[in-house]
Amino acid sequence: MTGEYDYETPVPGDTLNDVDWNAIPSGPEFMEWWRRLPRNGHAIAPRIEDYLDQPKPEFAPWVVVVDVGKEDRLPIRLFGTGLAESFGELTKQDYLDYMPPPARRAIGISHRTMATLPCGRLTLASAITTGGRDVVLGIVSLPLSSRGEVRHMVKLTRIIDQLDFREGLTGVNRVFAQSWLDLGAGIPRDSQT
Repeated sequence: MTGEYDYETPVPGDTLNDVDWNAIPSGPEFMEWWRRLPRNGHAIAPRIEDYLDQPKPEFAPWVVVVDVGKEDRLPIRLFGTGLAESFGELTKQDYLDYMPPPARRAIGISHRTMATLPCGRLTLASAITTGGRDVVLGIVSLPLSSRGEVRHMVKLTRIIDQLDFREGLTGVNRVFAQSWLDLGAGIPRDSQT
């Protein structure tokens, strides 16, 4: 991965109402669909089984599901076909390997925070194309539960800029905007996560 690294910590107090949903195509619709999934075994996060049993064709190509554990890895459980066409197939790889190296620790902490609270996150980032251009990505991250605990994040990841013919993406090089999403349990008070 090349490019300048810039990581801005979220502003404490950001809430769902502060997020500019216009920045991410299908973001509001994805959130509404996630909110309508059954809550069996967890008050806030739908079960991963319910999520996988009720796929929405308009979102499926742009979705990543990562497993969140205690270690500093975020294994990719599912990687949508639309994303695979741009990044290559990344299922079973570590999500953090495709993030800017200086931000990997903070991104891992952020995911564990989203799982613990639980809450969500809106992220705007840039990625480098195989042609050397920066393109903007919009990511909506929401928790999924398993056995009564949040153990996964589902991430609607939209490539906002148009890719050129046969142009792919090499990885994220810069995270430039983030907001916590209050899903009913609040948001972190610590601005370092």
